[in-house]
Parts: sequence; C-alpha cells; structure tokens
Amino acid sequence: MEPEPERLSFSLFPLILLAVPSLDAFLGLFAVLVLLACSALISGSEIAFFSLTNNDYDFIPQEPDANSKRIMQLIERPRVLLATILISNNFINIAIVILSDFVLLGFIPETTFEHWAQALMSVIPLEEWFTVEQIGIGINFLIITVGITFLLVLFG
Repeated sequence: MEPEPERLSFSLFPLILLAVPSLDAFLGLFAVLVLLACSALISGSEIAFFSLTNNDYDFIPQEPDANSKRIMQLIERPRVLLATILISNNFINIAIVILSDFVLLGFIPETTFEHWAQALMSVIPLEEWFTVEQIGIGINFLIITVGITFLLVLFG
C-alpha cells in the first residue's frame, strides 16, 4: 500500500472559546445598545430637521405649543444645528467603538484570538512577518471594525 499523502489539517476547535461574561460586560453591552439607539435617534433628527418642506415652515409657527417654538429656534440657525447633530453623533459613535472593544473582550477572551491566529498561521505561513499576538490583535481589530461599522451604518 502506498502511504497516504499528507493533508492540510488544522483544528478549528477553539474557534470560539467563550468566557463567562462578567456583569461589567453585560452592562457594557447594554450601554452599547443604548448608544446605538441614541445614534439612530440623532441621525433621525438630522433627517427630520433638514427635510422640512416649505409647507412645514409655514405650518410650524402657527402651532401654539412650546415644541413648535423650539423647532423654529433651532431651524433659524441651521449651521449650528447641523454642527451640534454631527458632533454629538460622532461622540456617541466613538463611545460605541470603545465600549464594543471592552464588551468583546468580556465575552471572548484574548486567548481565543491567539488560538484563531495560530490556526490561521498553520494554514498561511506568516511567522516571518508577524507574531501570534500581533495576528490576534489584528483579528480583534477586524471584528470590531467590521462589526461596529456594520451596526453603525445599519442603525445610525
């Protein structure tokens, strides 16, 4: 019998090694969800303010309530309004990214990323350019970047 040719094999077993999340991780996840909702509301307010028609501009001052007066004060200075909306949305998005990294490390420990990096390095020889830790950090960064960008585009 001929010897069987070597096959490329690597273990995908610790593909996901979940940690037992702490209360801090759950609170961080809740905060991320609240901040995503805030980002969506702020983006919605931008659309609402800057898509008013001429009929809306005629109708709003005729309303007797305080909200109409507040809306008129805001749309009288559109540059300040837009700058406020954009700056607050950027602060919220930055907070989402920072908290998401904390939450991800709360649910998936750093050793899991290193296991993924070792599995990747068994398939693609990257040892001469990168260490396992560097590739693990890169995988973490890609998950945060792609995942959070997707969520911000979807909800924000």
